Amino acid sequence: MPVARPRPDRHPRRGAVVHWLVASLVILTIVALGMDGGRIMEERRHAQAIADSAALAAAADLYANWWTNQGKDPSDSAKKAAAEIAAANGYANDGTTSVVTVNVPPTSGAFAGKAEFAAVIVQ
Repeated sequence: MPVARPRPDRHPRRGAVVHWLVASLVILTIVALGMDGGRIMEERRHAQAIADSAALAAAADLYANWWTNQGKDPSDSAKKAAAEIAAANGYANDGTTSVVTVNVPPTSGAFAGKAEFAAVIVQ
């Protein structure tokens, strides 16, 4: 049986590096998109947790002052409490990196216009 020898005008591994490069770039792109998507989801969860914490702070203030204010917030102490919690957790409401909106009473949703409720929107 004759031994197959490469032709002198052709390299036996011609184009192998290009295939590995393309495969590596495809895998690298998939990993990068996965990491970006994961980071976006993490930031969304963090903003949701801060909004929940701030709303609880506002609700606690409304509850603590219930007998005096009957569930209303005339001195904006509930709004201040919510803003302080958001700022303490990295959402300082500076208008460029974060916007925190505290509504007492809420302006939308099932409890819109009800004075004894609070809503916090973190962007």
